[in-house]
Amino acid sequence: MNDPTPQPQPQPQPPPSLADGYFREQFARREQPLGRGLVGHVPIIASLMLVLGFCELLMALFCLFFAVVVFALPPEASGGANASLISAFYGIFGLAAGSVGLFRLLAGYFNLTYRKRGLGIASLAVGLITVFTGFCAPTSIALAVYGLVVYFNDSVIGAFALGDAGKKRPEIDAAFPPGT
Repeated sequence: MNDPTPQPQPQPQPPPSLADGYFREQFARREQPLGRGLVGHVPIIASLMLVLGFCELLMALFCLFFAVVVFALPPEASGGANASLISAFYGIFGLAAGSVGLFRLLAGYFNLTYRKRGLGIASLAVGLITVFTGFCAPTSIALAVYGLVVYFNDSVIGAFALGDAGKKRPEIDAAFPPGT
């Protein structure tokens, strides 16, 4: 009656990941393993990246202009301060803000079409450099927190996988309809 041999236990299966093609197969069959999640926030973040990148470029131009003006002033106009040091300070800030601004513009452009998620994440992280300018600190920190929360969402990862596979934005939006 009682069988003394133990029954074999099923082996636990690891959860699916992007690397094993699970999501590509699901989307190819038009099945939706994930809900909409935070996919609707991606265009908002990409637009904010574009706006903040443009503002950072404007600030960079101002800093570089100010660096040139301070350097060109006669020594007595600086009131005893080292004009070349002040000029170098503004020049470094201008170059840093300009490069971050260009990086944000590039990432925002690609992220609007759900492509290059890694570039967007890198842009959010590198964009924190502009915190040291003081002008961009609140917006850079807020965008980095908001963007990283959204970009690490499972549905957003799936949407970017579709975008990197060549799907257009309307197709991706249709794969993640609102209310799911």
